Amino acid sequence: MRKIKYEKIKSYYKIILFCISLSVLSCKSSSFVIDSEALDSTVIVLPENPNSINLFSARELNYHLKLIYGKELPIINTKDPEYKQHIFLGIMPKVYEKDLSSEEGVYLVQDTDIYVFGYDKVNSTYNNSNPGDYNDIVLSEVLDMRYNQTGSLFGLYNFIEKELEVTWLKSGENGVFYTENVSHSIKNKEVSWVPSFTQRNIRTGDFKTVSGKKFAPDEFDLTEEERIQSNIDHYVWLRRMKFGYSNYYQFQHAFNTYWDDFKDTKPDIFALNGNGERKPYNRKDRKGRTERIKMCPSNEDLPGIMVEKWLEAKKNNPLQHSGSISVCENDSDGFGDPEWCHCEGCLALDTREEGEPLSKSLSDRYIHLWNKVVTEAQKYQKDILVSGYAYEQMLLPPKREKLHPSTLVEFVPELLADFDKTQKLYEDWRAVGMTKMYFRPNDLHWQFGMSLGLEKRVFEHFQLAVKNGAEGTDYDSLIIFGEGVSDMVNFILAKAHQNPDETFENLENEFLDVFGAAKEDIRKFYGYWREIYTNELVPEDLSLSDGRIPTYFKFGKMGGLTRRIDEFYEISDFDKTDMLLNNALDKDISDQAKDYINRMKISNKHSRLTFLALVAGIDGDSEELTKKTKELIAFRVANKNIIDVDWEELFNVQYRQLKNQLKIENL
Repeated sequence: MRKIKYEKIKSYYKIILFCISLSVLSCKSSSFVIDSEALDSTVIVLPENPNSINLFSARELNYHLKLIYGKELPIINTKDPEYKQHIFLGIMPKVYEKDLSSEEGVYLVQDTDIYVFGYDKVNSTYNNSNPGDYNDIVLSEVLDMRYNQTGSLFGLYNFIEKELEVTWLKSGENGVFYTENVSHSIKNKEVSWVPSFTQRNIRTGDFKTVSGKKFAPDEFDLTEEERIQSNIDHYVWLRRMKFGYSNYYQFQHAFNTYWDDFKDTKPDIFALNGNGERKPYNRKDRKGRTERIKMCPSNEDLPGIMVEKWLEAKKNNPLQHSGSISVCENDSDGFGDPEWCHCEGCLALDTREEGEPLSKSLSDRYIHLWNKVVTEAQKYQKDILVSGYAYEQMLLPPKREKLHPSTLVEFVPELLADFDKTQKLYEDWRAVGMTKMYFRPNDLHWQFGMSLGLEKRVFEHFQLAVKNGAEGTDYDSLIIFGEGVSDMVNFILAKAHQNPDETFENLENEFLDVFGAAKEDIRKFYGYWREIYTNELVPEDLSLSDGRIPTYFKFGKMGGLTRRIDEFYEISDFDKTDMLLNNALDKDISDQAKDYINRMKISNKHSRLTFLALVAGIDGDSEELTKKTKELIAFRVANKNIIDVDWEELFNVQYRQLKNQLKIENL
């Protein structure tokens, strides 16, 4: 069962060895004061031999103090009576005797001392000759989500958030909200945060260099320095929102290199496709991709080959391969039934009803393979797991096969499915032996550059997984399409990971609080788009689907929705939401809030221009379409460094999903 521990403030008298001393001092204990004057007599104390987590914690604390008070604290390695107040980072009080859970973060205030500590583990290290992807040893180690646990950093972020009243609305400097020069008097307390999930992850699509550009025009190329900084900003935000791994398990498409590795020596391990060939399925109009070759799950040699490759991989990289063996089949190449195995052995493993297409459910043949692999692998490592996706052709549970107890399932249900049917899927998978489950949705992908308002449905989908015992998450992917577009859904989802018991309304309020007197205007802005999404787009998609596979909100299908965009949106929607933003700017609010709302206005103008281009494209290529897309591109170029958009990803999505509708030059 999932170990549920939520954020809690525990009275200091629960620490037995503090009881006597604190009872004596209780009447005269002083508070820890943080203001511009008190900081002059405050110092950071690090361990004698600080690790990267300690060093980064000092950076982060000083970064936020500089924002709020214009001051940074000196850093020393031992308590110095010259200073009245000490903040110990990565140092546990000697009298603290409780065991820490994995990734637990604690801050403890004791009069004029603050201790910030937690469960830290640096498994993946870097050095001067190999400083990592960020050319910075400290950053490369701290931002290595998969292998390095940063509990003390989470304790610090808890402190900054709760005691300094900082909110990280989104990544980057303009997403950090704070009040300047406010005075804080902090009473004695202990605050602990323990993750509710052993893995909390939102994947990020690394920003591209010039050489990696695929879709965006040249004006949107990033320099190497810009690319690195964008990635740092996103991973730092994820750390601030307490994302990380207590344990790492392999989840990736397992057979991407198999064609190159075994096509000549072991051709029978590959699917006998619809052309009667054991090779990537080819059609007259398109060749299949070798990295999406399908396997023959009934082949007797395949489990042994997979285990041999795992043993070799574990030898070379034990951190990555000691937890599980990925048995995830390669992604579909879009050809349907012909790309899957048609051999007698595989067909005999299927449990299809008469007349059902081959690819409706291939779960029985693949669970058969998973069980073979884990049985073979446990001859070499007793506690090894197999990790596989319940996704697409394997989303329905098997009818005959049962899951081996050492199976970790990453469950990939659809955001626009009927949630009652999704609940039934969870129940049916448990009935065939699913005991370990991670939640791995593609929910954040279903955006195409306009404000949609999907945050509440994403939250409810997350809650359904929590209700069904999800032990971890693995979201695909962190989409950054502008202020007022993707910021709220990312924030609320991140906060829900920290405390799964929290309500949507409370998390929404936490997001909106940074706008002060304009809070209700901004609430109406996001709520306006959410109402269209909830009351029109979702019901329409569900009415056209089987309740399991969405009609529009799916890879390759969103163009079907945008070709009907004028049925759901009209130009007055943008007029009304612009008015809400203008009303917000009339309020007495901070400069930070004004700057953010002004960027929301630019994003809303971008949504308007996107809508106009989509409408122009409904009837196909035309003079009006060319005009509107040129206006859209010009607007993007003019504002590319003002609003927070991953432009390469946006062009990618719009080209792939809407290429028959948005015929943008230079793509």
